Amino acid sequence: MWLGHSLKEQINWQELRCFAFKHAYDAQNTADTYPTLRKVLERLGDAHSFFIPPEEARKFLQGEQYSVGLLVVYPEGVVVQVATGSPAQRAGIRVGDRIQALNGKSVENFQHAQELYKELFAPLVKLTVKRERSPGAFFITLQAKSYPREARLRGERLASRIGYLDLPGVMNLAHLCKRYATSLHSLIRSIEQIPTQGWIIDVRRNTGGCLWPMLAGVGPILGEQASGAFMFPKGMQSTWSYSHGGTMLTSQWGKYVRRYVDKPYLLKYPATPVAILTSRLTCSSGEFVVISFRGRAQTRSFGEATHGSPTSIQRKILRDGGNLCLATAWGCDRTGQIYTKSIQPDMFVPLTGL
Repeated sequence: MWLGHSLKEQINWQELRCFAFKHAYDAQNTADTYPTLRKVLERLGDAHSFFIPPEEARKFLQGEQYSVGLLVVYPEGVVVQVATGSPAQRAGIRVGDRIQALNGKSVENFQHAQELYKELFAPLVKLTVKRERSPGAFFITLQAKSYPREARLRGERLASRIGYLDLPGVMNLAHLCKRYATSLHSLIRSIEQIPTQGWIIDVRRNTGGCLWPMLAGVGPILGEQASGAFMFPKGMQSTWSYSHGGTMLTSQWGKYVRRYVDKPYLLKYPATPVAILTSRLTCSSGEFVVISFRGRAQTRSFGEATHGSPTSIQRKILRDGGNLCLATAWGCDRTGQIYTKSIQPDMFVPLTGL
């Protein structure tokens, strides 16, 4: 159901329509409207709605990402993730490298993170890179290409019988989602072979994707009670919960269950303490994971305030295959707290200090 924008009551829709018609007046085909469509999405002001052109949308359905494959923290310019098989990895870029300039512009001169990320997703990216213990900077040009994108899950047992799970984002493709959730259950099962006294769930590099396999994957730790909700305009809401290897969405329209794990794991030692690690890179579905643990007993979060896009996305497939992705609802935790911007941690720890 197409429910409208999360800021529906705050937007002058008549003015926005006039703006769109004026700028798209000379459009001869669908592609000619793309620049106007992007401008309209920017004017919505939610920092989350976006547009995917047809060719990129087709690559997405094949499980591919089209970019240079870098995740960089702003304003420091430090590389925190290099995608496997990406142009950046093939060029030898490493985690910890510092990007001093991007397409001829010093990182210090970017006004906000979105400006930096826009440049990183350009077809051609020229970098000035400084590597630790290297005498000077080096220059490299990366050409964006398609590469298979699959979440690299990681889990291990730490000292003091603490289980650690690193949750990256995951693409909304059925086989990837099922593999993601099933792998998390396997990791939890493996870690719990020895009695576990607590868990660390790391979403510092989780930039979003499909929420449901994330919740299904950490479900044994999260528990089966309602853990959050989408709050739509005019008070409508949909509540989510973990349910026996899947997720259940309950609303006035009924119940909808997605099963991901065929043989779900049942935690041997439930009700143990949980620490959630967050950063300014934690975005969208990553933020919903944080929200899901808010209000849980013996749970605290550590790190930085999140990106500030705790909104659900509904996708509209356009006639030419392009995808219009619109923010339609805010996140709400189990206590009734609604989140409309960055989620503050219980204890601040800078990204470089975690």
